[in-house]
Amino acid sequence: MSCTLTGTEGDLVLSHDLSISGARGDGQPLQPIPTPEHLLWTPRSSLSDDAHQIAHVYAAFAKDLAEGTSLAPTFRDALKLHRLVDTIAEASVSGQRLRWKG
Repeated sequence: MSCTLTGTEGDLVLSHDLSISGARGDGQPLQPIPTPEHLLWTPRSSLSDDAHQIAHVYAAFAKDLAEGTSLAPTFRDALKLHRLVDTIAEASVSGQRLRWKG
């Protein structure tokens, strides 16, 4: 499963396995966009995609508790994401650019 975002300058594909691909310009092939090492909190190893995502969430929770950071997603983050997806869907149906009310 993946999410494809198409913009005026190209495409961005966010995959279920946490990988990202992109292409700039019309008709260009997608190329992998590597995730910087400092953003990988857990090794990929033999975990399934779902387990790897959950491992990242737990690693973020652990870091938040240990260091007082706020890396783990919150309910507010989920709400913003749902509003963004709704705005994208509405813009797609209407064919118009819409302001995101994040």
